[in-house]
Amino acid sequence: MPLFSCENVWFQRLVLPQHSHVQFPSRSSFVEEMLATMVMKIMDQYFVPNLASTIVVSTSFDMWMSQDGVDTFSFVINFLNDT
Repeated sequence: MPLFSCENVWFQRLVLPQHSHVQFPSRSSFVEEMLATMVMKIMDQYFVPNLASTIVVSTSFDMWMSQDGVDTFSFVINFLNDT
């Protein structure tokens, strides 16, 4: 779900009558809590275990900016090992 839809009043009015238990995170809670948790989980699950057997690491990133204020940042890490 794009981040802007989390605080969209119309989207909340559409969903809440059908599923009253749904909670919508704010932008600040998403950035401060959820994003940090996701990064740490990815680091622990993929990055650290693969780093010991890695011969070459390749990284790339892209950033897309839109006029609607929905910016996207992607960071890709490729590991090359002997297996």
